[in-house]
Amino acid sequence: MARPVVAYAIALASLLVVLLLRWAFDPFLGNSLPVVMLSGAVAVSVWTGGYRPALLVVIAGYVASIYLFVEPLYSFELPSPVIVGTIAYFVMSAIVIVFGESTRRARQRWKEEQEKARTMLVKLQASEENFRRLCDAAPVLIWVSGRDRLCTWFNRQWLDFVGRPLERELGNGWVENLHPDDVSFCLEVYNKAFDNRRPFTMEYRLRNRAGEHRWVLDKGLPLQDAAGEFTGYVGSCTDIHDQKHQERALQETSQRKDEFLATLSHELRSPLAPIRNALQVLRTKEFADGDVRWSHDVIARQVTQMSRLMEDLLDVSRVSHNKLLLRIQRVDLAEIIRDAVETCGPVLQQSDHKLSVSLPESSVFLDADSARLAQVFCNLLDNAAKYSGRGTPIELRCEQRDGEVFVTVRDQGIGIAPEMTGSIFEMFSQAATALDRSNGGLGIGLALAKRVIELHGGSIGARSSGLGKGSEFIVRLPASAGKAGGADAAAATASTPRGTSQRVLVADDSRDSADSLALMLSIAGHEVRTSYGGKEAIELLETFQPSVALLDIGMPGISGLAVCGHIRTQPWGKRVTLIAQTGWGRDDDRQMTQKAGFDHHLVKPVDPNALLKIIEELG
Repeated sequence: MARPVVAYAIALASLLVVLLLRWAFDPFLGNSLPVVMLSGAVAVSVWTGGYRPALLVVIAGYVASIYLFVEPLYSFELPSPVIVGTIAYFVMSAIVIVFGESTRRARQRWKEEQEKARTMLVKLQASEENFRRLCDAAPVLIWVSGRDRLCTWFNRQWLDFVGRPLERELGNGWVENLHPDDVSFCLEVYNKAFDNRRPFTMEYRLRNRAGEHRWVLDKGLPLQDAAGEFTGYVGSCTDIHDQKHQERALQETSQRKDEFLATLSHELRSPLAPIRNALQVLRTKEFADGDVRWSHDVIARQVTQMSRLMEDLLDVSRVSHNKLLLRIQRVDLAEIIRDAVETCGPVLQQSDHKLSVSLPESSVFLDADSARLAQVFCNLLDNAAKYSGRGTPIELRCEQRDGEVFVTVRDQGIGIAPEMTGSIFEMFSQAATALDRSNGGLGIGLALAKRVIELHGGSIGARSSGLGKGSEFIVRLPASAGKAGGADAAAATASTPRGTSQRVLVADDSRDSADSLALMLSIAGHEVRTSYGGKEAIELLETFQPSVALLDIGMPGISGLAVCGHIRTQPWGKRVTLIAQTGWGRDDDRQMTQKAGFDHHLVKPVDPNALLKIIEELG
């Protein structure tokens, strides 16, 4: 739209032109149609300046035309024919002004929209250019795709990495750089994310300019325009090849560590098995010599301690891989406490500690793994005994409040330094003052206790007033309503006849282990046969046909797993109770023996009471 002065000037100029033309045609028109040409001036005025200049032209033009071209000239008298033309003139002028103004405004809006579009295009081009410059400067590989899934652009780092021009990468050309084994996986992830308009993350191998396939981490995000419409994807790739190799090396190292711990535990358990069996045999004898009895008790305590240490070593691996499994059932807290106290009894007695136990008057039940919780409380009592002076009291107190159980173990020992309170439950953490103590331990008991309690939905904490002022460990666990699931089982066991002689086969390539276990079972009143290999065991089965078979897993030649499979194929074999006795105690090992057909999995050195209980319950 022209400026106001220019618009009015154009309007007056167009009016002057029209009047001159009317004056030129006056000899031919005379007194008729004095305003016929004014519509053109009105149209020009409204188009260039709007309705205001046009109204000026309408009025000024009409007055001038009446004055100059209508008889009598130079007066404003209106003959009747001219009045009708005047009405028609003003109606036509109004139509021209309305139409012209609307057309002018529409044109103006169109120009403004065009200008906005040009401005946005310029900004978009500048923004896209800045985006590409930024992407080219970024230390990652960046790609962009459109609505049709095809890639439309790659940054300089991508092109430098693959060593190919942009034209070869566009569309699906980039797929040529993928490792053949990763193509289908990569396209599946991309297409699935594209269909759902969702971000995605994937790892694949991308060939670099040297021809080496390197692992990259690709993260894609959906793009939207200003109106919120989906326009494609933008993705960034990071080279993680070295990181992948480091992770793989760490995994291999961790696996070798786990295998070493498992093998170490197995190798240590194998000689402990005949020692424990021999101790059980000696326990049935009466010794007049006090030194012999003392020696027996010392060996028994140390065998128990060695067994616990080996189990803790395996638990380190389970915790680090989140494979610490629980066998949950409803149990009585009092039974768990009694088991823990009984297990730690020799350690407490050796140092003359005075243990006081306080339990709630009514029974408290938990949905828990009783063996794991007993292990936790035993570790806490063991720590209290280790880090307390000889003969000092130790207190174990159980309370139930607001649907939760609180078990507190308090001692008057060396205490905990303030700087150690936050890290005492970390793996391999030990108080500095424990370094001068011969029984400081491995520093894994509290870390295992923390993980076990957390798996039960509880928590464990420690408090101490400082070094030399004792310590207090508080375990919080959720309580359960109802009675323990083992109550009926206990009653059933009590009513089961005990002492029934069973036919037992013991197969172990360690002669000391097999012979000592056979002697222990014979003293308990069972008929026992031994074999020192899998082949010999199978031959013995044909004539002996035992009701119980204790099979070592790692026998050379024919393993215990194979012997188990052979027994289960016999008509009488389905009735045999098969017990795996082995130095391998990982969860994978237990699952393997269960899948093979074993009824029980006992880890060497086998607890004589647990073994005799299994056999006696056969009735």
